[in-house]
Amino acid sequence: MWVAVRQRFSRFVGNLDLSKEEIERGESRAAGVVGSLNRAYYGDTNSGNLAVTVGSWGKATAITPSVDVDLYYVVPQELFERFNSYHGNGQSALLNDVRNRLLVSYPQTQISGDGQVVIVGFNKLPQIEIAPCIQDRDGRFILPNSNGGGSWISADPVAEAQSLNVVDAQCSANCRPLVRIMKQWRVHCNVPIKSFHIELLVQEFLPQSSWKNHDHFYYDWLVRDFLRYLITRSNTWVYAPGTFESMNLGDNWLSRARTALSRAEKACEFEYSDWVNSAGTEWQKLFGSAVPETI
Repeated sequence: MWVAVRQRFSRFVGNLDLSKEEIERGESRAAGVVGSLNRAYYGDTNSGNLAVTVGSWGKATAITPSVDVDLYYVVPQELFERFNSYHGNGQSALLNDVRNRLLVSYPQTQISGDGQVVIVGFNKLPQIEIAPCIQDRDGRFILPNSNGGGSWISADPVAEAQSLNVVDAQCSANCRPLVRIMKQWRVHCNVPIKSFHIELLVQEFLPQSSWKNHDHFYYDWLVRDFLRYLITRSNTWVYAPGTFESMNLGDNWLSRARTALSRAEKACEFEYSDWVNSAGTEWQKLFGSAVPETI
């Protein structure tokens, strides 16, 4: 029984890896954008460690094709204080200042401000999303949010990465692969749930799973059981590591999760019976061609 599960999910996880070309392109573009801002704000393209790679690239949970590389960029303190003193939306003004400075180096590139970040669009993915910020005394980053009249928000990407590391260490390095698998479901099935929320929910779920320390042979059950867990979390809250910001999960993703669970349960039954192609057909309804239909 289960002759295909280990091979299927081992190949699936590998198929989600960023390509060498994607990595090189993303790193090159990020370095170019950071160098441009270093020159604009500090007068030198090599001005020290002013940028932090965050998001899926920073936490090693990215899947291919990668849409964006997220960066925090530390602006001069006096610049932050100037925009913080605005009576209007200083956050929007800060994003616009970053945009204008980047346009000097990238005059033919589509560059726009979007809520909390400046997006440097390129003709071929990934694009660069950069959030100007400063660090507080505790090492957290203070970021602009231009929505709703403007406000400052706090984030702790180091704590976020460390939280993933702890669960990965407790669960035989199964945390990040399961996060990436469920991100693929989110993309393929257009599920309206944030990637960050998936990361936090997997970290909650995995330590109490009976299969947490097993290899790919148990990944069909891990996927099925995570979807069962996810359904129980509609309209509840998750909390960001480090800042403990509360975020409501809502339920506009719930119907898709229920459909996914039904298909995962059917796929698990087919795997048990060694109906390899039938199982693969069901898995592809969740994950697309990234998961092999046959072995």
